[in-house]
Amino acid sequence: MDSDPGRLSQWEFRVSCQELIRHSDVIGDGWAWRGGDEEGFLAKTRWEEVNSCDEASQLSVAAVALSQSLRFDHHVVYSASFAVPVLYTAACRQDGSPLSLEELRSRIPKSLRDSVTDSLTPQEHPLLGCPCFWLHPCRTSAVMRSMMSHIRREGYVAAWLSVIGPHVGLSLPISYAASVLGPAPSITGPSPPDLASSSDSPAPSSCIPAPLLLGSAPSSDSPAPSLLGPAPSSDSPTPLHS
Repeated sequence: MDSDPGRLSQWEFRVSCQELIRHSDVIGDGWAWRGGDEEGFLAKTRWEEVNSCDEASQLSVAAVALSQSLRFDHHVVYSASFAVPVLYTAACRQDGSPLSLEELRSRIPKSLRDSVTDSLTPQEHPLLGCPCFWLHPCRTSAVMRSMMSHIRREGYVAAWLSVIGPHVGLSLPISYAASVLGPAPSITGPSPPDLASSSDSPAPSSCIPAPLLLGSAPSSDSPAPSLLGPAPSSDSPTPLHS
C-alpha cells in the first residue's frame, strides 16, 4: 500500500466509492457503480433544463432549438498511474448531439470559469473508449495530502469530489461531510464488498454519445442534482486548480 496519504490503492478506491454510494442511496443523490469490481467506475447522470434567456444565450440558437434539455454523465475512474481518482464528464442535448468544449465551459459558474480555462480539455474515457472531458490528476495527491489528517480514508472520494467539483460546476450536498470528517487511519480488513451489486443499473455498453440517448429527460419540475464536467489532455498536465 502506498504510504503517501494523498494517494490511494485501487482497493481503497473501491471501498471509498462504496462509502459514497451508501450515503448517496440514503439521500437520493444518484451515484452508482458501473461495470465490474476490477474495472468499474463511479457514475452519475443529471439532466439540466435550458429554460432562461441567460442560459439559452450560452448556447447557439440552433442548439437550443434542437432541445431544451441537456444531459451530463459524470464518471469517477481510478488512475493506476497517479493512484488517485479522475473525473470524466460528457454532455449532450436531448437528441444526442454533444456539447462542444466551449459550450460546456460556458455552463461553469463565472466565478470559477477562469480557473478551468486551460485545464478542462477533451480526453478519451479509459474504460469505455468514448470522448469525454477531464481534469488532469497531476495535482490531486498534493491537494488530498493536505486534507487527509482530518478525513477518514473511506471518505477520500467524497472529500476529493468536494474539492474538484466546484472547479467544474459540481457540488456535493453538505450531508456528505458527516461521512468524511474524522481521524484518518488506513483502511484495513478483508477484500472490499461487491460494488457491482450496489446498483441495479447495468454498465453502459458504450459512452458518449450513445449512452446519452438512453432514457428520457425528466419533467421540468423534477430537480436535477448539481454537478458538471472535467478535463486536461494527457499531453499537458495542467494543475487541478490554482
